[in-house]
Amino acid sequence: ALMLVLGQYHPRFISGGNFPSHIIFVMVDDQGYNDIGYHGSEIHTSVLDQLAGEGVKLENYYVQPICSPFTQYQIHTGLQHSIICARQPLCLPPDIPTLPERLRQAGYSTHMCLPTSRGFQSFLGSLTGSGDHFSFQSCDGTEACGFDLHDGERPAWELSGNYLTRLFTERVKEILKGHDQRTLLFLYVDLQAVHTPLQTPGHLLRHYQTLGNRPRRHYAAMVSGVDESVGEIVSELRERGYSLEDLLFRQWGPTSLGGL
Repeated sequence: ALMLVLGQYHPRFISGGNFPSHIIFVMVDDQGYNDIGYHGSEIHTSVLDQLAGEGVKLENYYVQPICSPFTQYQIHTGLQHSIICARQPLCLPPDIPTLPERLRQAGYSTHMCLPTSRGFQSFLGSLTGSGDHFSFQSCDGTEACGFDLHDGERPAWELSGNYLTRLFTERVKEILKGHDQRTLLFLYVDLQAVHTPLQTPGHLLRHYQTLGNRPRRHYAAMVSGVDESVGEIVSELRERGYSLEDLLFRQWGPTSLGGL
């Protein structure tokens, strides 16, 4: 997985000596350690390469080795546990606080593009996090399948046919355009890409026609789509006057299962 945190000191607090910041947290699911340009990969990631060069890279520490949903939950709860699937008769107990709930108590406006929504004031995402990137059909096990894209509490039927990374990018830009910067912002963007199924718009394949392995070709194009998305988010931040004074770029290692 790859995680990118962008921050800006909030002007309301600078004179008092305390520096809370707006937080824009972007997470990419299942991106391998070498699947980025600055590590010598053939995958084109010019935006991520530039941000890594300008920021801080944390790449040498212990992390969960198997599945990034483990880290997704820990980011919100500070707890160590396994995956909570959509149909499990289990849940995070309501008395356990989450990161967005704590941030709301601290005066943040909270928004999410990701599976699950607890503690966020707006939400666009899925409940399973691994469905079709265009039709949003997904299965939880073999016997429970259906449409899985939700805008708040309702199914977002009208968005079917759009590429999910594009939808998340446009929602982020919409949130930034409408946000009053006098209010602290926590925006959590957990892109389903580059998780399977390996699907991508045709224009992203243009750099990878010479790759002989078709799954690798589509995977590489999905990574470039993530790079494109992050570039648009960063451009929107700068256009809206967010100065990216704090930048953390983090990535974990590869897995021996299902390599491309």
